[in-house]
Amino acid sequence: MMIFREATTEWDAEVIRVIRNTGRQWMTRDTREITYDQQRLWWAARQPALTRIWLGRVAETDVAYGLLRLEAGRWLASLAVLPRYQGQGYGCE
Repeated sequence: MMIFREATTEWDAEVIRVIRNTGRQWMTRDTREITYDQQRLWWAARQPALTRIWLGRVAETDVAYGLLRLEAGRWLASLAVLPRYQGQGYGCE
């Protein structure tokens, strides 16, 4: 079972970056690798009221994230699961 919690710390932002970079070839908007410094800048500049982020954990390992971002009056979603946890039904929970 996957348990979700809200991402709130800079360490959470780094975990999100690692998960995202692992599956970046499937991203639809930008498939470039994000650096540690780029992620730190993004995290510091984000607007929490317009960006909601959760980390999904299996046992003691963060394996996924879900992100909702409000842009031009529409909520956009970004999801990623580490490859070794894909195909196990976690996206359906």
